[in-house]
Amino acid sequence: MDHLDRDNLADEIETLGRLEVSPLKSAYRLVALHLWKTRPQPARRTASWDVSVRRERINVEDSLDDNPGLKPTAATHSK
Repeated sequence: MDHLDRDNLADEIETLGRLEVSPLKSAYRLVALHLWKTRPQPARRTASWDVSVRRERINVEDSLDDNPGLKPTAATHSK
């Protein structure tokens, strides 16, 4: 058991990183989509969009709190 499979370990770490980034990207996309849709037609803004934006912003904050290493990624995607 002293043998460490470095290639496999590196692959596992990369996979875990992607698994953590994917929900973060999804939350940013949803926030951006709802905000973008309401911009040209503010009268069509719905309460469900507002709730969705608030919920996804909370999800982003939670994800960044749980995974501080993603914060530089978040700064890139939030622009």
